[in-house]
Amino acid sequence: MKSVLIKPGADLRNSAHSIAKFLWLLAGLLIIAETCSAQTADVCPCGHDDPSQYAVKIVMDPPLKPPTESVFHVPNQLTVYVPIGLHVTRIELWSGLTGTETTKTFKQLAQATESQRTGRYNRFQIRVDKCPGSDNAFQLGIYAKELDHPLSVNIQPFTCKAQAAL
Repeated sequence: MKSVLIKPGADLRNSAHSIAKFLWLLAGLLIIAETCSAQTADVCPCGHDDPSQYAVKIVMDPPLKPPTESVFHVPNQLTVYVPIGLHVTRIELWSGLTGTETTKTFKQLAQATESQRTGRYNRFQIRVDKCPGSDNAFQLGIYAKELDHPLSVNIQPFTCKAQAAL
């Protein structure tokens, strides 16, 4: 019978080395995941979803009245009602230019993460106090746990004007 000589410290060092390799790999993966999620947060949820398909209601005060009038008056309060069942986590308002190949011009203006329950809906509110420069389109991104992509509502084209002081 052959005997094998085992050094007690060798197994412990090998195990510690394996654990260190695993933790190093895990840390790298976490850094990559964080970088990817930070990049997607800077991307406009540009698209053309129909909010009524999801029973989402959008109210502006004062209202935008297309097609006869496309003036967005500021200050303005956007109120978004979403069904509770969608489990919306946040709503973002983006502004940019109309036209093709312009999604990279969009920048985030505001975000709402808090809501109030009103019946079967959660109500999110976003206030716009000033015109977003030369931009003439809004994009509303509605992020819900029940959807695989943000619900995207396009509000364009418009002209932004400050309301006269009362």
